[in-house]
Amino acid sequence: MPRVFLNELDRSSHRLAAYVQGEKDIRDLNDSDLGKDHGITQEAMSRKLRLKSFSFKDFVFFVQKFGPDDETLHYILGIK
Repeated sequence: MPRVFLNELDRSSHRLAAYVQGEKDIRDLNDSDLGKDHGITQEAMSRKLRLKSFSFKDFVFFVQKFGPDDETLHYILGIK
């Protein structure tokens, strides 16, 4: 069954979580590594990714950590 999103914010949160998971796989990182760099516990990082619940501070951290190109940022934010 396809995933249904109620609004664009939910879509963007889902795309950000998918991007971060992909970067974690590519760079061989885990939630503990990301949490430590972000100043939170592994459990807190895992929860953010699982629930797709991010603050602006989280977004900025991921952008600084992974350095996505403009096209990827536009995709995550839903900008055409």
